[in-house]
Amino acid sequence: MGELQVKFWGVRGSIPVPGPATVKYGGNTSCLELISDEPERIIFDAGTGLRVLGDSLDLSKKHDIHLLISHPHWDHINGFPFFTPIYIPGNRVTVYGPSTFELTMEEVINGQMKYSYFPVRTAELSADLSFKEIKAEEFDIGKFHIRTHILNHPVTCLGYRISYNGKEFAYLGDNEPYYNVFNDDDPEVVQVTGEMNEQLVQFVSGLDVLVSDSQYTPAEYPSHRGWGHSTTHHVVNMALKAGVKKLFFFHHEPQRSDEELDLLVYHYNERVRARGFTMEIDAAREGVAFPV
Repeated sequence: MGELQVKFWGVRGSIPVPGPATVKYGGNTSCLELISDEPERIIFDAGTGLRVLGDSLDLSKKHDIHLLISHPHWDHINGFPFFTPIYIPGNRVTVYGPSTFELTMEEVINGQMKYSYFPVRTAELSADLSFKEIKAEEFDIGKFHIRTHILNHPVTCLGYRISYNGKEFAYLGDNEPYYNVFNDDDPEVVQVTGEMNEQLVQFVSGLDVLVSDSQYTPAEYPSHRGWGHSTTHHVVNMALKAGVKKLFFFHHEPQRSDEELDLLVYHYNERVRARGFTMEIDAAREGVAFPV
């Protein structure tokens, strides 16, 4: 049986940022896949990186694609209309995702492919397309066992944990630590938010690889509090507490240059080593596959 790998196709948050400052890590928005010998192709999120992934496939073959979407914000869905396999007969594409307060994931995908926004409707696609609404639950896709966890974001957002052949992997697309928006010093609320944050630590406990939203630095966070994103500092501490073996910074701030990401990775690896931990830290890079 071959090695399980994670490959990144889009690593940015919010908006694509092509250009000379993002050549190393990439400028496409959220999309990654798990590579294995199994017939099912497991993909997380459908940002602009999904177009690149689709174009990389052998389109002469039929594909059984399982697309696990964290939430319906643009940077996680707007690559879907440009995903070539959905236009090819014989391909099977199953889209998983949570409902928002107003729309199901199927309604979200159908909505962005109305004629007002795009020239092809989902009803006109040639692939066998289906949708599965999911919440905080467990299910299997072939030999992959999937657990989900509701994250802290302005809309319903799911984190995914995958167990496969003795390997443990998790993807936290968009997430902000819980806090009291009114009074940080209220002891009762501090206890409740602490318990909710601890639940996420338990969800990612003992992972081989964690890919996590880490959009902001601690210095940037105060002006972005409540936006639904984590800091590098918080994610590192959470991963250390959970006993994660390798952490990938993900959902990079659009204005973050390659050089700045290099410095963040170096800085946090040095801090982790100085504290006596062995966890490895890297930043997700577009087009690169890493072992789980």
